[in-house]
Amino acid sequence: MDNKTRYKIFKKGLENKSKNKDLVLSIMFKNITSNTADYLLDLLYSDEEAIVFSKGDYIKTPIDTYHAKTYFNYDTLLEMGLLCTETNSVYGRIVDDGSWSSDFDPHYGQMKVDLLYHDDDGNIFKHQATLNTASLIRVNKKDIKHFKFTENGNDKSPSIKNRDKELGNTEENVLQTST
Repeated sequence: MDNKTRYKIFKKGLENKSKNKDLVLSIMFKNITSNTADYLLDLLYSDEEAIVFSKGDYIKTPIDTYHAKTYFNYDTLLEMGLLCTETNSVYGRIVDDGSWSSDFDPHYGQMKVDLLYHDDDGNIFKHQATLNTASLIRVNKKDIKHFKFTENGNDKSPSIKNRDKELGNTEENVLQTST
């Protein structure tokens, strides 16, 4: 039996008033990971249609306050075009699902993402993090301001190399934008 046929049978069985519906759900729930269960619950109660991700997709995700204190300077990230101020999000790229499997599972509840931060010289630095799939929003690479500054592989972005390298008021910026 192929997956398409299985899907149709499960869907019809769960929609109907099968006498074994509770047992089927119990078995399914027992055999999925907590990450996948959480993701399924997020999907069931979301008001927006979910997107299935692929390796290499660019995403945005809310700023992690710890990351803002530790891995990047808010102002530098903003100047580099690597910050979405409308949603107070940072950008990244999906590199894998969050499981231990060697095969990519686009339905897994967590994704390994290379978040696009910066180093002390103002170059892109990739910080890998495992994030909840429901917290990711797919974006087009061309919509990330930083990549609009890049022409034929040459960086045309404003120079930030002479900036003060201190974190400054990063925590204050993040806290102000998140309230």
